[in-house]
This record gives sequence, structure tokens and C-alpha cells, in this order.
Amino acid sequence: MLISRDDFIADVVKKYPQTIAVFLDFGLYCISCAASVSETISSGVLGHGKSEEELEDLLKKLEGAASTESETVPVVFSVSEEAAAKLLEIQSADRALAGKKYLRISCPQKSDYTLEFTNVKGEKDVEFFCSSLCLLVDNTSLALLSGLEMSYKSYSFGEGFVFEKKKGI
Repeated sequence: MLISRDDFIADVVKKYPQTIAVFLDFGLYCISCAASVSETISSGVLGHGKSEEELEDLLKKLEGAASTESETVPVVFSVSEEAAAKLLEIQSADRALAGKKYLRISCPQKSDYTLEFTNVKGEKDVEFFCSSLCLLVDNTSLALLSGLEMSYKSYSFGEGFVFEKKKGI
């Protein structure tokens, strides 16, 4: 058995990023909140009003996801911890975004990008996990993002997400 009810949520997500979608499908959106480092799967599920039967069902699904190979691509693009935290903050602050499984990043051209929280994986989307996020990027955008890191910056005129050349790639 790879995952137990006594495992901390953050440890499971870190070791088996392919479980992120399972947690989100189940309605546990706290996979990256501060409590996830000290909250077990059992305490998270039962603490959110779910039953023992629902806990057992979740554990089976998590086990299934953890035992399969993640359909990830070599990460040639990354998201900084600051950007990931800001994205999760944005998602948790908006009820309409709270249940979304994926963050789609699209770059129709090198100087332009869009970010969209979604539950729909497109035919041409490549799925990978980065900084506790389940990302969808189409091949064209992935080529444009290659070697870059998405970060979140504050400037005198405002703040926002930026793509910068990643050191070491």
C-alpha cells in the first residue's frame, strides 16, 4: 500500500503529484494550504464532514492514481513558489474557481499569455505538475515557454505574473 489514511496530505501530493486531481475531484481543495503539512488524509476528509466510507473510497482512488505512471512531460518550464502561492490564493478567493482542477497556460505569441482555471482538458493539452499545481499547456505554448519560469513580481506601478529565463535550464 502506497498511501494510508495517516499520511499527511502535503506529503502525498509531493510524492505522488498525480493524486492532485483525485483530491480536487473529491472536494478537498486544501492540498496546498498551510494545514496540509500537518493534516492527515483521514483528518482532512472527516474534518470536512465526509464519512468513513467516503474516506475509504478516496484512499482507493488515491492508491490507484499513485500506482500509475504520471503522464508528465520533462519539465522545461516551471512555476516559482511565489507564483504558485498567488495562483492558489486567487483560486481560493473566488468561489467560481474553487473546484477547478487545472490551470491552463496559453501563449499564442511570445509576448502574450492567458491563464485559465478549468476542469476541461483539451485534446492538444499536455498535463504536468509543478509547484503543487496541475497545469495544462498546449504544445505550441510549451515550446514558447521552454526555459522560462513563471513568477509573481511587485513593481512600483503594480504587480503580476511574469515569465523569465530560468537559471539552470
